[in-house]
Amino acid sequence: MKTTKSVQIPFDGFYGSISKYLIDTYIENEIEYYENEADEPKNVDWSDFTVDFHKFARYYVAAYIEYVANEYDMSLSL
Repeated sequence: MKTTKSVQIPFDGFYGSISKYLIDTYIENEIEYYENEADEPKNVDWSDFTVDFHKFARYYVAAYIEYVANEYDMSLSL
């Protein structure tokens, strides 16, 4: 018998979070690379990058499912 239960995935949003920090760090590293290390350096700034937060959320949920499976030996379908 399959049991269902509603759960809230722990996520506090992006503002001030480790997720936002990692995204910002990635963009900063890309800007530095394009300006200094690329074969053909070019000027780039923050407006040259976009973040697909919906895609990020899907990856986050997939990682959470994997964490629960490994940590609690439990299968989730979200």
